[in-house]
Amino acid sequence: MLCSSTYNYKVYSVVKPLVVLAGPIAPWFGQPGAGVQYMLPRNISALIAEGVLRREDPSVLVP
Repeated sequence: MLCSSTYNYKVYSVVKPLVVLAGPIAPWFGQPGAGVQYMLPRNISALIAEGVLRREDPSVLVP
């Protein structure tokens, strides 16, 4: 199951506008890369406290 606590998987909703830098993930350490990575202006805890992000339950995303 993808959302096992073993994988430390977290899901957030963006509640307010948020400007981020985005770029492709390079292959590294034997992993394929090719995803998208985001650089946030502040850490996740600060963005949650400011009401910009909201933590979601990842189990609702898995059928």
